[in-house]
Amino acid sequence: MLTAFRRLAGTWFAKGLFLLLILSFGIWGIEDVVRNFGRDSAVARVDGQPIELAEAQAAARRQLAQLQRQLGPDFAINDAVRQTAAQQAVAALVNQRIASAESDRMGIAASDEAVRDYVFTIPAFQAGGQFSRAIFNQFLRGNGLDENGFLALVRRELERQQIVTSLRAGIHAPDALVKPLLAQAGERRVVELAILPLSDAPEPPAPTEEQLRRFWENNPQQFSTPEFRTATVARLAAEIVMKDVQVTDEEIAQAYAAAGDRFHTPERRTLEQVLFPSGPRAEEEARALAEAWKGGADFAAISDRAKAEGGQPVELGTLSQAEIPVPELAQAGFATPEGVVSAPVKSSFGWHVLKVVKVEPPAVRSLDQVRDELRNELAQSKAADLAFERINGAEDALAGGAKLAEAAKQFGMEAGTVTVDATGHAPDGQAATLPVPDYARDETLAAIFAAQPRQPARMEESKAGAGFVGVELDSVQPPPPGPSSRCGTPSAPPGSRTPAPMPRRRRRPPCSPRSRTAAAWRRRRRRQG
Repeated sequence: MLTAFRRLAGTWFAKGLFLLLILSFGIWGIEDVVRNFGRDSAVARVDGQPIELAEAQAAARRQLAQLQRQLGPDFAINDAVRQTAAQQAVAALVNQRIASAESDRMGIAASDEAVRDYVFTIPAFQAGGQFSRAIFNQFLRGNGLDENGFLALVRRELERQQIVTSLRAGIHAPDALVKPLLAQAGERRVVELAILPLSDAPEPPAPTEEQLRRFWENNPQQFSTPEFRTATVARLAAEIVMKDVQVTDEEIAQAYAAAGDRFHTPERRTLEQVLFPSGPRAEEEARALAEAWKGGADFAAISDRAKAEGGQPVELGTLSQAEIPVPELAQAGFATPEGVVSAPVKSSFGWHVLKVVKVEPPAVRSLDQVRDELRNELAQSKAADLAFERINGAEDALAGGAKLAEAAKQFGMEAGTVTVDATGHAPDGQAATLPVPDYARDETLAAIFAAQPRQPARMEESKAGAGFVGVELDSVQPPPPGPSSRCGTPSAPPGSRTPAPMPRRRRRPPCSPRSRTAAAWRRRRRRQG
């Protein structure tokens, strides 16, 4: 049998089979490359050079991180913010590419010395008036950059500034534009003003029947009622079902046990540091300064001495051991007792001397201290699950032909029937009450006026964050074909007979068509002088 297999392996058929197996495994290993072969993943091209999707995504992430730092942790990042950040990031990359192409064409370059000097003068990277390598590295980590990539961005920015500064320096406004603007700025005018008080204007003559009719026909919106819709609106959210959620003490204890180190605050220390960059006398200077510091000198005096000797004094602040980016510093800072100056410590940045100003011991919040916090978290989680469960049941009931009001009552929704126009007003002119929060009011009104008669209701997730909202259109009251009285009864054109004419001796009511049209006509004539 083995001899037969050996003979078969030596045939061209077996060799071809092995070749096919090798090719299939090779293609399987580079499946993504083969599948995307020939596809263009660039989001934009500048002078033939692509801006790849990965680069645009990284720039957008940096843009969002910058917004988060500027606006604080309470700033909510939604889809609109992400889209705007992505557009701004792509626009910035396009501008960078344009400036880079122009600088390459013109032979403009920024030297290594210029890049270094520019980075050293950035205020965000300084501590105590000196460049801080630790802060610089922390900035790079926070923005997902490496040092070479950041320096490349700085180099391109310096080249762009050279081009932009040159363009701005050579721009001069023409005299044909400057002289009229200067003359207008220095111009002085004398005006005689005559004021005619409206109260002194004579009463305009009574409008004729033809004038009233023309005004009535040209301004139908003043004598018409808008379209009103009557709809059932139901809402279900976690806060609505919160009253039906129960959290036991046993569940709270289990959540506390599963929290791990969440309620454990690690030891934190307030540190002061002096750094001597690597040099022939750095260690010697660090040891001399450490001895002087141990002798009782304050940090201000130590800072002056360090600056005179080429050192960099920095107040590191209050940090945990995990927050110190340099392992040698973290180990030395948390091995030194409170109020003591450490021996010089060597790192890749140079020689460090640390003083532990204050020690905050670790703390653990007990179960009783966090009981209410955990109870609220568990209740919210259960309420969200219960809301989704009820939404699924309501969807099934609506799909089976149930009315929205019935489903709302069965599954504990907030619901109500409203008659409203497109602006959110009820027939009495007051703002209609909708069973949704104010921030979801416009969205719900749009859904009411987008609904179609006899269309089954559906529970849609609110884009405004109000949970799930369903709308069922009950009836539509279209606007009358012609102008109608705001008193609630349709009005006839001026001069025509009404179905119920008033007695001759009775005075015409103030809301009748003719009196209202005449009054509006007189107001317009008065405004026109």
